Amino acid sequence: MASARELALRQGLRELWADHVVWTRDYIIAATTDHPSAPTAVGRLMENQEEIGAAIVPFYGADVGKGLTALLKDHIRVAGEVVAAAKMQDRQATGQLDRRPSDL
Repeated sequence: MASARELALRQGLRELWADHVVWTRDYIIAATTDHPSAPTAVGRLMENQEEIGAAIVPFYGADVGKGLTALLKDHIRVAGEVVAAAKMQDRQATGQLDRRPSDL
């Protein structure tokens, strides 16, 4: 049986990943429609990555939390580049970005 601490982590991560989906959607819509809310949405999405990393610190330590945050932020940065290339209908750039390995 899971402890109260484990259940709190599960619920907290569930909420953080739900936020991730919402902010990702908001960013993609704003970025592809040139809506002025795009910088706010991507900023909040990056904050969400920090929150996800911080959530695991009590279980896995600060180094793992920082590593997860960095990995997630790199993922968002690359995804933003893919969205920008796709918006410009640059299939070559979109394909290259999609196949590029992570900087981490």
